Amino acid sequence: MAALDNKARGTFVKLCGRLESPHSGEVLAAAGQLKRFLDKHQLSWDDVIGMQTPKRQRPLTNPRSGDLLRIQRALQNPLFLTRGEKRRLLSLGEALEDGLELSADDDQFLAAMFVRVGV
Repeated sequence: MAALDNKARGTFVKLCGRLESPHSGEVLAAAGQLKRFLDKHQLSWDDVIGMQTPKRQRPLTNPRSGDLLRIQRALQNPLFLTRGEKRRLLSLGEALEDGLELSADDDQFLAAMFVRVGV
């Protein structure tokens, strides 16, 4: 897929804008020009649509958001935690924020920390 320079990108945007015309003839002409534009730049509609999509989307809700809150509260009580435990809680919180699954050992560690800190 070829990258578009600023001039070509501007032309593409203008042609797309013409698709909103109330005149069907102008819309058809713009559609034809867009097809020729894509052919000229060796692009497909899939290429165009995929240009600005993020590589990975986070879920809208995190099923472990309760654990994330408990980790934050546990980190607010540093007297009950060693440095290693703080680091592990921080890394597990980051993993949960990224939507990663935790191992059984990590889940057991979280449960023990939550009980010990009282969150």
